[in-house]
Amino acid sequence: MSSEQTPPPTDPAAPLPGDGPAPAPIYRQDEFVRRATSWTIPMQRAVGIYLVVSTILAFAIFFAAENELRQVVHDQLVKSLSTTSSRVYTAAEVQTLTDQSMTVALVSSALFGVIAIVIGALTLARRATWLLVVDMILTGFGILGLASGLTSLASANRVPLQSGFSILESAIASGLFLWMLAALVKYGPWAEEKVPAAL
Repeated sequence: MSSEQTPPPTDPAAPLPGDGPAPAPIYRQDEFVRRATSWTIPMQRAVGIYLVVSTILAFAIFFAAENELRQVVHDQLVKSLSTTSSRVYTAAEVQTLTDQSMTVALVSSALFGVIAIVIGALTLARRATWLLVVDMILTGFGILGLASGLTSLASANRVPLQSGFSILESAIASGLFLWMLAALVKYGPWAEEKVPAAL
């Protein structure tokens, strides 16, 4: 009996070494970079400037039309209290409720305004993806504001200055939202296209 061992028989159906598909290349993040397109800088500036300027103008119009706004709030309170409450409110009580409503509106608008200005300033300074998401949310409200503003044109209790500004501001916001959405679909966040990196 030979001391040499017989090699095991080979399976003719088994793949030979080197056969078969090549292994998939390992994806490397640094193989691709984001490059600004002709849309990127104008879009970034337009969105940032819109958020800052529209917020400042909204406050200016609020104070310019404060008496008219106060009268609208007063009239709406009188109408609401007369239909929903059996109690008769005095003129002083209605005035107090009006003052409280105006204060709440001013404080909430101020808080939202500070956030909008900060986001606008950050947008002018950088192009983070999370900023794009926040900007699209803020400008997306413009579509709802535009529909609401156009509906309010038929209302008797409207303030012409504020209504006109609201419609214009909402139209600009809607346009910026659609622009950012189109850029996101066509290129990517902030209209920056993905290109191979120079390795």
